[in-house]
Amino acid sequence: MIEPVAGRRRLAASYLVLAGGDALAKALSFVAYALVLSRRLGDGAYGALESALGTAFVASLIAEGGLAAYGTRALATAPDDGARLLAGLGALRMRLTAVSAGGLLTYAALADLPPTVATLTRWYALTLVPYAFLSEWFFQARHEPAWVAAPQVARATALLIGATALVRDVDDAWIVPVCDAAGFLVGAALQRALAGRRAGPPTADAPPLRIRDVFRASAPALTSGVFWALRMFGPVVAAGVLLAGDARDRFGAVHRLFISAHALVLFYFLNLLPGWARLARDHGAAALRRAAVRSAVGSVVAATGAIAVAELSARASGGDAASTGLRLLFGPRFAEAAPALRIAVACWLLTLLEGHLRFGLVAAGRLGLDALANAAGAVAAAAWLLFTQPDEPSGMAGVLAAGCVATAAAGVVASAWRSRPRA
Repeated sequence: MIEPVAGRRRLAASYLVLAGGDALAKALSFVAYALVLSRRLGDGAYGALESALGTAFVASLIAEGGLAAYGTRALATAPDDGARLLAGLGALRMRLTAVSAGGLLTYAALADLPPTVATLTRWYALTLVPYAFLSEWFFQARHEPAWVAAPQVARATALLIGATALVRDVDDAWIVPVCDAAGFLVGAALQRALAGRRAGPPTADAPPLRIRDVFRASAPALTSGVFWALRMFGPVVAAGVLLAGDARDRFGAVHRLFISAHALVLFYFLNLLPGWARLARDHGAAALRRAAVRSAVGSVVAATGAIAVAELSARASGGDAASTGLRLLFGPRFAEAAPALRIAVACWLLTLLEGHLRFGLVAAGRLGLDALANAAGAVAAAAWLLFTQPDEPSGMAGVLAAGCVATAAAGVVASAWRSRPRA
């Protein structure tokens, strides 16, 4: 039986374990891509790998289907309904996985992609298969965060081992998505098996889930997530097509740093969300908006100060922070991407501002406007790339500008929330 309300200590411990597991998985992945693969895959192969991974990530949100939040809420409110939910959500995820994998393979076959990008995109379709077994919502509702994070940790561990032990040059790049998928599948299958044991057999008189109703309830989260992914990963997907050789590799490195920094911001917003939701409930949207603005200004000032200190410290040593960081993390050939990294830093600061507005929408219950903001960002980025068609020699800056345009457009739409919070 799940406790109706977990104590504060248990919630804090669950959050720390979940955040720690997620941070561990991201750290292992970062080491695999930045410290290992960037040095072994040249001539555009590393950038092709990052581009294919970005495309697969967008497809993965279709496979996930927005069901994590739905399943967590449903099981938390009906603790004895685990077996029924596992069966129904599992069946729906299998269908969504087939759709997303089929869509990814179709995109790789029909789009005018460079050969290396197309081949790796097809291989990355394997990483979608484990979503059919993923049952993270079951353990999230039961406050068992170690099992929530287990598949991602297994995935990142297998990725790092495979990259370190098996990948030697460009011809071995296909091993990366295979190891990624294998580790993820093992973790997801174990998670599903344990969830089945904990839930027990379904009761004989329990009606099956209505798949259409579930899909209708999870559609807003799915839509918003896909548009967000297109905003954040669209530039690296475009770079796989528009750039070539070392330029593609360098863009992949810059985007890897941007996404890693964004993960830190996401944890910050998730930590603010419960307090903001209570503020919106108790004092209204106006109080929430003031809190969001104060937090946005304070965090941007703090982040800008930290960046300035890092830059001044690097210049005191005769270098600059961007080129030094790229050289240390990815290798000497990536130092030339320093100007592009500075654009990415500016985009990250813009994302910090825009994120306060969007998470304010979530806290106020304005999920539809949040989805609209993400959609506006995705459309703005696509329009920028379509009309500018950036390529060499200024291609990296042009593709990165698409991310800035997307963030600005999403921020403009998100700034429209002024009415009462909606349930």
